Amino acid sequence: MGWKETMQEMNEVHTVCWMCKKELREYDVCTVTDGGTLDIDFCFECYGKHGGEAGLSEKDTFQMF
Repeated sequence: MGWKETMQEMNEVHTVCWMCKKELREYDVCTVTDGGTLDIDFCFECYGKHGGEAGLSEKDTFQMF
């Protein structure tokens, strides 16, 4: 896959935030877990506001620096 295809794929909608239902690109997704089998996709904003309160922790996040 070339760089153009990679960039196009990264800009496509990957999922939606479980809490606010905002469309998320691959680089916007914060997948969280309860430590068991539950995996939920949040935007980083919702996870920052509510993730710790619910006892959830990040799982395999991708962040651009």
